[in-house]
Amino acid sequence: MNKFFTRRNVENFTVFFLTLAFLMYATRDALSGAMRYYFDLLHIGFVWFLIDITAFIAFIIFAFQQIWVRKNLYGIWVTVCFIFSLAVSLLTTNDTMVGFFSSIKMFAPMFIGLALGGVAVEQKRWVMNFLRFIFIATIIGLLLNPHVDYPWLGQEIEVFGVTREATRLWWVSGGIVRYGGFAGDSTMASYFIVFLFTMLSRHHSLMTNLSCLPFAFWAINTTTSKTAMGVMVVSVALYLLDYCIRNKAISVFLLRSSARLSFLCLLVPPLLMLLVGGMDLGSISGNLLSLQDRINNTWSGPFIVMADMFPVTMFTGCGLGCFTYPMFYTSYGHLMIPLDNFYLVTFLMMGFPILFYFYSMYRSASFSVDISKLQMMTIFNIYAVTVQCYGPSFATLMVGYIFSDIFALRFKEETRGRLAKKVGSFSSRFEKAEVRPT
Repeated sequence: MNKFFTRRNVENFTVFFLTLAFLMYATRDALSGAMRYYFDLLHIGFVWFLIDITAFIAFIIFAFQQIWVRKNLYGIWVTVCFIFSLAVSLLTTNDTMVGFFSSIKMFAPMFIGLALGGVAVEQKRWVMNFLRFIFIATIIGLLLNPHVDYPWLGQEIEVFGVTREATRLWWVSGGIVRYGGFAGDSTMASYFIVFLFTMLSRHHSLMTNLSCLPFAFWAINTTTSKTAMGVMVVSVALYLLDYCIRNKAISVFLLRSSARLSFLCLLVPPLLMLLVGGMDLGSISGNLLSLQDRINNTWSGPFIVMADMFPVTMFTGCGLGCFTYPMFYTSYGHLMIPLDNFYLVTFLMMGFPILFYFYSMYRSASFSVDISKLQMMTIFNIYAVTVQCYGPSFATLMVGYIFSDIFALRFKEETRGRLAKKVGSFSSRFEKAEVRPT
């Protein structure tokens, strides 16, 4: 029995559990439209929520790792911020227990990703094959959508007395339809294509990637997501850069520089609000209407509301769940304004204390040696300008995973500059040696 509970075995089992949780969330959100429909048809809708238990366990794992094992200051700070923000929410917008637990459910998947620091999940062959299936299924679901009426379209679900439309078709100006495929959500479907391509591309040959790209761009086009289309172009450019260099040390240096520079995207919302706020961008081009709404309303509106109702929240944050979907389960649901920017909504919820977490995300770019994660840092920071990333849950999970390598070390080792070596040895316990395809 004592031989089984060795440190190596416990770490292996922990990573295996976290990897399973990663794949379960990927499956649930990539096929959410279909799964919700058939779960409801079979009267087993409760199964949808069983997966969330893994996120709560992941929080315990992460907190134990950071506080007692690694004593990592960044990890301890994130844990404290999460608990503090929950407490603040009880004093502000979370006036129901449903809203409170929904807020926990919303944020908890991030800890699955954070706890996978130092691990590249896609390097396990069985994991890679599973993610390939998700990638292909997402593309097929989107390409078929204009020609097939999926039965889950317009499906409504009732959760704790609140009725929500699980899947729907969106129209944009000109009568163009935004399709969601098997996910039932256009934003999430395009998200899967962009990020799974980035994660898997360097494990495929050049010809394989070039063969799938036309279908990937075609599928993204059916979602009409301009953000996803632009970010996919950046992802392909980063892949070609890495492929042409074919030297990991140089690739890591260049991709780290790209990841660091991508944090300048955090300045985009305040600069746009300052420079073009109040302007009629729609008169310039109809494609700028959504950007105009963000600049004039959704990026600033929630801060104005909170400043009027709870002035102290400008420093502490308004608590976990405010101005995200858990707010619909509270008496403040009528004030909901969709804040479509990950960094802005996280700062709104968690206040100035969360800035240290943002700093750790920036520092992770300097520490990671994982090419795929470095590429995803760049495309995430561009993507996050117009996407909230809180719901569906896999997007939240991926935020933690992309920036997780800084949490892989003991704090003393990080201060001595040994992170790259430690991450490599930690990761190599669980993944096979990487072989670059040609």
